[in-house]
Amino acid sequence: MSNKEDVVAALRNDAFFRATIPNDQRPIMEAFAAELPEVLRDYMALPVTTESLLKSKRAILAHVLEGDRLTTLLKKAMGVSAYTLLGGMAKMALETMLQSIDEAASDIPSILKHLGTTEEEFMLSERTNLSPENANKYRAGTLTIGDLVYTQPFVLINNT
Repeated sequence: MSNKEDVVAALRNDAFFRATIPNDQRPIMEAFAAELPEVLRDYMALPVTTESLLKSKRAILAHVLEGDRLTTLLKKAMGVSAYTLLGGMAKMALETMLQSIDEAASDIPSILKHLGTTEEEFMLSERTNLSPENANKYRAGTLTIGDLVYTQPFVLINNT
């Protein structure tokens, strides 16, 4: 299998992905996930932290906003007529998300304090949804963004 095939296989094996993404939307998400090794090539060796996860999600969003990727994704997901109606709003929403991620990444300790949690509690919570294996690697300090790409890509693209 190629790198892209490995990522898609990991996505398909993710129970949370299967439980939350409708069958007709899965091929769109799979195509999107297949691009992660290239999109996140500069992040692959980073240890997983709240900051590296946010920066990875930001890189993914920025990638989607490049060129006509967003248009292609939305037309596939919603159909051409719905895209015509909602496409501009979707782009504005993603651009707003980019700004929010930038703000969050600049002061993670304050945000975690506001949420009443620690970084470890957040990273091991249902918000992040790490598998038991990846949670153990996180606790040991050995989980990388590359590990997530190849074992749980949905952690990176969910809510992105």
